[in-house]
Amino acid sequence: MLTAGMKGNRVNEGQKAVADGQDQDRVPADGRRSRREVLAGLIGAPVTAVGEGAAARKGSRTRKPAPGPTKPNIVIIQLDDMRTADWRVMRRTRKMLKGATWFPNYTIGFPYCAASRASLLTGAYAHNHGVVMPGNLECWAAWTDQAFDKVAIGSVLRREGYQTASIGKYLNGYQVAYPAPDGWSRWVAVEKGAHVAPVIRVDGEVVTTDRKAYGLRVFGDYASEFIASTPVEDPLLLLFSPVEPHLPDDPERKYRGRYDTVPLERPASFNEADVSDKPAYIASTPQLTVPQIAALERSNRARMEMMLSVDEIVSGLLRDLKRAGRWDNTCVFVVSDNGYMLGEHRLTGKHAPYTPSAVVPMLAWGPGFTAGTDARLVSNVDIAPTCAELAGTEMPRADGFSLLGTRWRQYVPMYRYPDPDLGGGGRGVRSRDLLYFELETQQREYYDLRIDPFELQNLLNPGQVGEVYPSGLPGSAYLRSLTAMFGSCVGKRCSQVAP
Repeated sequence: MLTAGMKGNRVNEGQKAVADGQDQDRVPADGRRSRREVLAGLIGAPVTAVGEGAAARKGSRTRKPAPGPTKPNIVIIQLDDMRTADWRVMRRTRKMLKGATWFPNYTIGFPYCAASRASLLTGAYAHNHGVVMPGNLECWAAWTDQAFDKVAIGSVLRREGYQTASIGKYLNGYQVAYPAPDGWSRWVAVEKGAHVAPVIRVDGEVVTTDRKAYGLRVFGDYASEFIASTPVEDPLLLLFSPVEPHLPDDPERKYRGRYDTVPLERPASFNEADVSDKPAYIASTPQLTVPQIAALERSNRARMEMMLSVDEIVSGLLRDLKRAGRWDNTCVFVVSDNGYMLGEHRLTGKHAPYTPSAVVPMLAWGPGFTAGTDARLVSNVDIAPTCAELAGTEMPRADGFSLLGTRWRQYVPMYRYPDPDLGGGGRGVRSRDLLYFELETQQREYYDLRIDPFELQNLLNPGQVGEVYPSGLPGSAYLRSLTAMFGSCVGKRCSQVAP
């Protein structure tokens, strides 16, 4: 087995290349479709003429709000199962958000579907919102039973005078038969994560789209209409949540084949050769076969092709903000609900505390953010508090903190649901320098990310119970007590916030 000192630190170089746009993949020429005919034919919603907007932001200075609504507009783009490598496809979006802040250490404490989305909406860690069950209907029941919509970001900003829209995937378990939740003046939700011909609910009506309609474009049209029809004097909150690049792999026809020759990234953790130091659920997993790797290659190419559609639609919405005269007073956040593993540690999917599953860089652009990299350890629980501060208010039940200013944390609590097929439940902590995790089976993991960024060498081999003190890092006994503390913490104590 390789020693930690032999691993290198290529993960940072890879993230920098993505942030700088140093990729050679082909992206089609920009061609904005007409939304008017699509809206009239597919949706039947009225279309308001879009006014000409302010010029694009110049340079990399922090922008001041333009005349219009005093409170900034807020746009949250939340993708589904995006990987760090997928950022290289988002060329047009990154170009339009030139001057944004790149957050390479954006960490999802519970990298799994509803749990992550609930944290983004409320600013609360999973142990405080409890929307963590693997069953979708159970997740929705937990959300509604606790009336979280009344304290989620939509309701908080609605009370501050915002026009609010949630368009796309909201929370696992929502069905179109359900009414629109509180807090949203415009509600367009999908019941299932299919990419073609989705059944959606638009405010109070169930809408069946054309059998050939690509759902992302339908959602893009509704988002465009919301931007255009909202009076410019009213601040708006748009939560735009595509289901891409989530399974099934189903790119638009126009983009199929664009990445047929692009290989799947194979970091040191890909199809890991020696997993004897890993928990039993990984140690018992055989290495990927040649056909399995070929399937992962095909899936990765399809995911990238779906991301081309995302890039087209999202960059189009940003242009819509310009046309509507909102550009100079808008904050944009581009995030993913979690990452996704494609062969790392022999795994496929999410739900694990490892970097490909739990860390996906975020872009934040607008008033309060400047060009460059912000290396703070931040999390999805910080999005809602940041939006609330921009709107001049606070989130009532947040564990996270606003990213405006210089506040920072040392650890993010990590969790996984007790699914026996996935190794059982567990919890731990993650910092920029370490990952500590303990499973219900009493097996523990401790990685020194400074010299082992691919999490190859577990410093707590299975069965080891003694204390471990990596040079310059806390011992495992302290991390175990810290993990226990996170099980009951609330607010700033949860986030380890420092001024």
